[in-house]
Amino acid sequence: MIVNSRMQVLLAQAPEETWARPLPEALQEIVDAGWGYRSGGSLLLAALCDSVVDAPPPGEQYFATEYHVNDIWVLGEDLDPTRDVYLRAIAGRALVFAWVALNEARQLPEFGTLAAVVGTGVADDFLLHGTTVRFFTRRGDYPSWFDDLESYELEAMALLDASDARRPLPPLMELRS
Repeated sequence: MIVNSRMQVLLAQAPEETWARPLPEALQEIVDAGWGYRSGGSLLLAALCDSVVDAPPPGEQYFATEYHVNDIWVLGEDLDPTRDVYLRAIAGRALVFAWVALNEARQLPEFGTLAAVVGTGVADDFLLHGTTVRFFTRRGDYPSWFDDLESYELEAMALLDASDARRPLPPLMELRS
């Protein structure tokens, strides 16, 4: 797992129970629905496929469809809103969700190229900024904007791929920055 320094701090301070908590129902339903294909071969979380047209807009690559459709907002209303406690818990929740969803794709031919990026807002408006997980398959050098996670100054960032899914939680701590 590749992380920026902001995510590394959150993970280093995350309590052990972060990794043992079950996913909230909404996230578990997304995982349980599995993966599906749409838009000229895009690999999408099946729970999100209904909102997708059968063909991408003219000029749009199908892997861009993956990135934009497989964009999950991780809810944290049930978490303690105290800044440090909340940020550690929501980042951990998002990483667990990403790991579980990646593991659900193990049997797919695209598994080796599947990746997930976790972004947790750490600025003053962290509750509004929120946390997202986006899934996509790597195609050549696409997407290249995650090559330097340190450039994301307002987010704690983590990039997971198939090699991370093969490692057990907790907490995937072979971190690279």
